[in-house]
Amino acid sequence: QAYVSRLSTQPGIIVAEQKVRDGQFYIAGLRDPLAADPQALLTGTQIDPARVHSQWQFYQSLDPKFVLKRLTASLTPPKSVRLSIVEDRIVAEGEAPDTWI
Repeated sequence: QAYVSRLSTQPGIIVAEQKVRDGQFYIAGLRDPLAADPQALLTGTQIDPARVHSQWQFYQSLDPKFVLKRLTASLTPPKSVRLSIVEDRIVAEGEAPDTWI
């Protein structure tokens, strides 16, 4: 249960289903590619990773840090421009050449 709670607190991970059967753990849900690796989150738990079977479907989280990371990758702003998210709005600050704008 601690592992599922740990997963549920991670941005970009939504646990939709969990069950235990014959000593095996089954977890399914949604995972943003930018989210933490669910297998890596097993570190420090008492759970044997070989007993955990997970199925994750791709989705794009609207978590601000993920949105900002995708936006920066797609727009490739010059070093003089800073992108941020303020009150659910994308804000670009600084100076940029006309070719970028």
